[in-house]
Amino acid sequence: MELKSPEKYGNCPASIEWSTQGMYVAVGEKNDVVHVYDVRKCDTNQPCASFDLSVQHSVLHECHFSPCGQHLVAATKSSVDGMGQVRIWRWNTGGGGGDCGEEEVKDDASVFVGHTGPIYTLAFSPDGTRLATGGSDALVGLWDVSTM
Repeated sequence: MELKSPEKYGNCPASIEWSTQGMYVAVGEKNDVVHVYDVRKCDTNQPCASFDLSVQHSVLHECHFSPCGQHLVAATKSSVDGMGQVRIWRWNTGGGGGDCGEEEVKDDASVFVGHTGPIYTLAFSPDGTRLATGGSDALVGLWDVSTM
């Protein structure tokens, strides 16, 4: 089985993440677009949701599902001022199960500035209450997820 980016995007993967239930895979691409695929419907090879960071003037470094499966969280850099940003999208309506009908392109992310340079990596704590970010400013940021 292979997933291929839609023709209008067509770029190589930079980050890949499985949802907690294993039904969805998020593919972050070098062209700053994140696609979510329903792996149960891979015969269509079409994403069920896409998030275009280029329209938000952001450069994507890494993307993960939140532990509850309802959000996508991306480590990014602003292409305007170079600041590291955490971008969060609500991508579906409940614990890992999105509505994967027609592809929907979304750009309505919540944005949190947290580093003076690009954020390259992020990880959730095992209990899902904290988010750690690491960036080019040589700092590790610890975020309380409930306040995001």
